[in-house]
Amino acid sequence: MPHKKEEYVMKNMADSVFGREVGLMSELIVTGRKVGAGRGFYAALAHNVELFKQVVDLVNIGPSYDVVVDYRRSLNEMIKAAHCKTNQYCKEKLVKCKIKGKGKVERSILLYRSDEYKNPDEIIAELKKQGYRPATIAELLALIEYHPELLKGNMIFALGSRITITWKDNLMLTTIHRFVPCAFTDNNEPTLEAQRLSYATSGQNYKCFAAVRI
Repeated sequence: MPHKKEEYVMKNMADSVFGREVGLMSELIVTGRKVGAGRGFYAALAHNVELFKQVVDLVNIGPSYDVVVDYRRSLNEMIKAAHCKTNQYCKEKLVKCKIKGKGKVERSILLYRSDEYKNPDEIIAELKKQGYRPATIAELLALIEYHPELLKGNMIFALGSRITITWKDNLMLTTIHRFVPCAFTDNNEPTLEAQRLSYATSGQNYKCFAAVRI
């Protein structure tokens, strides 16, 4: 897990690179013109923080997807229903996830994304403001079962099922590693793995986090 100083450096690196992406800004203006956004639109955003925040929230907190989560299933049954492949190495980590929930429940799930580094607590706090919480592994697999098309071009993480593993090396030194469930496509096949938490929150825009309406 990065220290506070590392988080500060990573955030500022992302901000400085974005400001130099002239091509991206040009694309924004061209696309805006197609839907009637002229100078007045961008001037309004530039001078109205609340309006800008609404636009950012609209992009980060996208549409929601309805699913039915059957918490009575075993993890293997959930993986099978979602047609996900996994390997034994990852499954040994994933089985440590507790299936939180009871019965068969309808859920509304969305994908939250950020193109800059944020630690898990920051992501969870932003979701909470919008009335959502991080999805668990059961909810992630239900999302893939009902909406497999969402995996196209995305890696979807379930921050609600964090896995902590303690390892000891030959010198008996202890290291702690944190993982989260992650779904993506590999050779067009839905795939479930346990990815390092630091990788999940590293801030590439194809990475997103499943969130459930509270």
